Amino acid sequence: MKLSTKGKYGVRALFEVARNFGKGPLAIKEIAERQKISLSYLEQILHKLGKAGIIASVRGPHGGYELARRPADLTIGDVVRLIESNPPEGRQVTVRISADHLEINLDEGGGGTLPEKVSVGLSVALRF
Repeated sequence: MKLSTKGKYGVRALFEVARNFGKGPLAIKEIAERQKISLSYLEQILHKLGKAGIIASVRGPHGGYELARRPADLTIGDVVRLIESNPPEGRQVTVRISADHLEINLDEGGGGTLPEKVSVGLSVALRF
């Protein structure tokens, strides 16, 4: 099983906003450019994340999006369950993070274990 494009983009958008934690809001255009996501598609995803209280929007000339909670209080599972119509319960998740890249894969068999945390200057718990 694989995450849908929308699910992957949701996690990537959250990753980008989380990477900016404590530095103020991040403009949607910047998120779209960094993650190579269509602006109109990203707007839909960020709207869902905002309605769920995962991110907050800040209006004004230096506005954008920021986390509504501390990174340690958010899970990738929160995003996947919100965006995916059929969330991958009990599946093994492989996450690879570098300074500029986030890759997520789900194992079809569901075997293995989930890592507790992924760290790259922030902590994101992987709980489904």
